[in-house]
Amino acid sequence: MLHLGYHRGVKAVLFDMGGVLIDLDVERCVEAFIKNAGFTTIRQYLDTSHQRGFIGLFEQGLISENEFYAECLSRSKKGTTRETISKCIGSLLVGIAPAKVDFLRKLSKYCSLYMVSNNNPVAMYYIEKHFADSGIPIDEIFKGVFCSYKLKVMKPAREYFAKVLDKVPYSPSDMVFVDDSKLNVEAAAEFNIDSRHYRQGDDLEAFLQPSYN
Repeated sequence: MLHLGYHRGVKAVLFDMGGVLIDLDVERCVEAFIKNAGFTTIRQYLDTSHQRGFIGLFEQGLISENEFYAECLSRSKKGTTRETISKCIGSLLVGIAPAKVDFLRKLSKYCSLYMVSNNNPVAMYYIEKHFADSGIPIDEIFKGVFCSYKLKVMKPAREYFAKVLDKVPYSPSDMVFVDDSKLNVEAAAEFNIDSRHYRQGDDLEAFLQPSYN
């Protein structure tokens, strides 16, 4: 079994958020939008890794929160509220498995953890709540949080990873990057980062064990 005290060379682990640390349920989110907001075309905008259309623009920080809600409401049934839209976004996030909570606590004692995520401020409200409720507040467990809407660019763009590497005080050879998108993993690997393609539901600790042999 992985003994974190004897890892070699890894000083930082960069985690994607949705699909890696927090499980996602895209179908539940789609159903919530259709049933509760009457937003019947939502599926064409949602993806587990790379959002499209105006949601993609929101995740790049290219439209404001007010503009995001206006776009959603223009596609929803009459009477839909911003609160309803917010809750629909929140339904995408299932939660953090207890085993991952325990693993992150252990791992944070031996190396620096960072969040690197295509994300938006509405989803981040729920993400922060999931972490706080799990006993590992984001500002305590991560040394840095790099969200696309703040960086104004989304993975897998080279600019995204360049901006992250400019902020993280370690060389790429000292890092491990974990993402559920093959495109993102391939992009990070171009910077000589040990990049791992994770699949939701896999044992995260066992998945990372080769990094610490």
